[in-house]
Amino acid sequence: MGADGATKIATAVTLEACLSACRTDEACVAVEYSEREKCWMHKTTTYAATLKANDEVTVYHQEECGMSLKQINS
Repeated sequence: MGADGATKIATAVTLEACLSACRTDEACVAVEYSEREKCWMHKTTTYAATLKANDEVTVYHQEECGMSLKQINS
């Protein structure tokens, strides 16, 4: 899966750093992570409408409580 409208987070080169970047940004609603492309952050919920199949990318959606990120594909 992957979606349009994300911003690359160049400093987040690991999955944990990517998830942490989202947890600490109040505007973050989801992140995409792949070994090749690394971390991309979504700040609007419209990303869900543009999800596309991509075996290399995993999408994590910010839970409403803002405390955890849930993987929405594998």
